[in-house]
Amino acid sequence: EVTTVIPVLTQGLSGIIVGIVTQLAGGVRKVMATICGLILTCLLQQILLGMHLSWSVLAAVPLVAGGIYLHASYPPRTQTLAK
Repeated sequence: EVTTVIPVLTQGLSGIIVGIVTQLAGGVRKVMATICGLILTCLLQQILLGMHLSWSVLAAVPLVAGGIYLHASYPPRTQTLAK
């Protein structure tokens, strides 16, 4: 069905765009592209499929975007083994 193909293509296109931005611009812009891709996916799903976003999606998208930003801003510290 066409309704199955649209989200798959949207996710695939988002992934390709993120890969290109990461390769050309680096990690900071990758974070912004990931967040924009997440938001773009939600918007296209609503526009093209006419689906209304649920409250759980409306709550999850900002939380995930914030988590991605925080993880990129403050990456986990790596432990070094004493020799």
